[in-house]
Amino acid sequence: KSLAAFSTICSILTTFTYGLSAYALNPTFFQSVVKENDITAVPLCFPIFFGVLAVSALHELGHFVVAKRYDVKLGLPVPIPSVQVGGFGSITPLRSFPSTRTALFDVALSGPGLSMLV
Repeated sequence: KSLAAFSTICSILTTFTYGLSAYALNPTFFQSVVKENDITAVPLCFPIFFGVLAVSALHELGHFVVAKRYDVKLGLPVPIPSVQVGGFGSITPLRSFPSTRTALFDVALSGPGLSMLV
């Protein structure tokens, strides 16, 4: 559990770093933060940060909703941090195995399917 908590904290930090680096391409932001050391512009990267977190959360929610429909028990997702894109995804353990291949297929594809809709 402590490793999962550490991984979650690292994923949040790397996602924030990703949002910051993506917004650093804005010349005004770059001038303010990098050249003038004015950190009051840092909250401007929050939409990217929260957007990435929201898509990841919706992805996991898709798995959980369909798993509940098929009576499949899932453990808590453990996020995998990534410096390049903030989060590389999550590992979600199966606590009970699906009764059919169709159920397994639906549970597996529900996360990416919901992410694509967003």
